[in-house]
Amino acid sequence: MSISRVMAEPHSDTRRTVKLDLHTDADKSVSAIVHEDLDGGKSVHNDLGVLTTLRKINEKIGPALVAQNFDVTRQQEIDQFMLALDGTDNKGEGLFRELTTNNTWIIMFYTTWSPDCRHVNPIFAELSQRFELAKLKFGKLDIERWAAEGERFRVNAHPTSRELPTICVFEDGKEIRRRPLVNDKHRAIPFVFNVDNCVLEFDLINLYNKCKDTSKCKQPAAKKNE
Repeated sequence: MSISRVMAEPHSDTRRTVKLDLHTDADKSVSAIVHEDLDGGKSVHNDLGVLTTLRKINEKIGPALVAQNFDVTRQQEIDQFMLALDGTDNKGEGLFRELTTNNTWIIMFYTTWSPDCRHVNPIFAELSQRFELAKLKFGKLDIERWAAEGERFRVNAHPTSRELPTICVFEDGKEIRRRPLVNDKHRAIPFVFNVDNCVLEFDLINLYNKCKDTSKCKQPAAKKNE
């Protein structure tokens, strides 16, 4: 089952996010919310960052994925191709600059090879879709590619560390919360990443209420019944 079409459009519910629709030759499709790149710490005035991301997906990434005729089940090959395709070489520095702005950030540090990270990806996407605001932002950083940033934010990417993924909350550039925690023996304390645990441990309801734009009074999306 290969990728036949990739289309991106602005996501109407949150700033700095893009709705991505991926279609396969088996007439199946999936939608996801994609974050505007953090690279370079660029201004989002007039949503220029979102427009840049749209052009990048629709004019470069989408056609390249279709041309490669990837089987959608071979995620690692797709991940490696995407890393090679991405011309950004300063995303870590861009993230660091973004964290020092007057916003609250929730960052997932991950690697493409980690099965635990792949498991948490849709959970993190759901949290972003429900809670992201202009002042409450979500982002991801691949610390295999940007290893120096893994060291800067004290996330051990070694397979035996059990620190992948690590999700941190930053306010005004300062880390206020992270999971999993690491004990005095430098061992990660196990944490189960699911939506309910993340909402509780990262205090997302209170963060949302603190950061929300009261003029819009948007509420988190209701969780669908199974």
